[in-house]
Parts: sequence; C-alpha cells; structure tokens
Amino acid sequence: MVVLPYLIGSGVAALVAAIVLAAAALVCVGGGIGALNGRPVLRSALRQLLVGAVAAAVTYGVGHLIGAAVR
Repeated sequence: MVVLPYLIGSGVAALVAAIVLAAAALVCVGGGIGALNGRPVLRSALRQLLVGAVAAAVTYGVGHLIGAAVR
C-alpha cells in the first residue's frame, strides 16, 4: 500500500503520500492492538506511530552516514 504512490506518480508528491499512508497504517495497527488488548486505543496508536517514526529516522540516519542515495 505504501508503494502505491510510486506506481502512480513520482517525486515529492509520491514521497509525501507514502509517508501519510505509512503513518495511517501504523496508527491503525497500533489502535487495533490497543483495542484487542483492552488498552487505550489512542495511546496505543500514537505509541505505534512514534516507534515507526523512530525506526524510519534511524534507517534514514544510517543510510545518510554510509552515503546511500536514491537516484
């Protein structure tokens, strides 16, 4: 689902759309897990979003440090 914007378009618009779709998926999964476990849905959703954002930032940082580039 997250790669769909790149199949339709490219550039910054596709990147922003992919980030929005990924964030929405993280929130839905986190909220669902929270609901299934009897925990606050919003808190679980935001926690999952934070974990996903940190993972993406670390991945970007490591790629930047080793000189990886997407062309």
